[in-house]
Amino acid sequence: CVPCKELEVKTFAEPRVARELERFVAAKVDVTEDNEANDALKSKYDANTLPAVILLDSTGKRAHAVREMIGPDKFLDLLRQVH
Repeated sequence: CVPCKELEVKTFAEPRVARELERFVAAKVDVTEDNEANDALKSKYDANTLPAVILLDSTGKRAHAVREMIGPDKFLDLLRQVH
């Protein structure tokens, strides 16, 4: 999706964000195809809108969900809150 690509270019690629993201395991899932497996993933992570960036803590519990374009500074703040 367009907002997803915008996040990749403007937010995730920003050097400070990229460094902080090294603490995380990133998984990019394309759920644009309408099928049972994608529906199950969207339901599990409550990610029914795009973009959907779900941050999980070290126990696998959802710490934050981003459902809109977010700039590097604000995203960096969210990342730093996750342990």
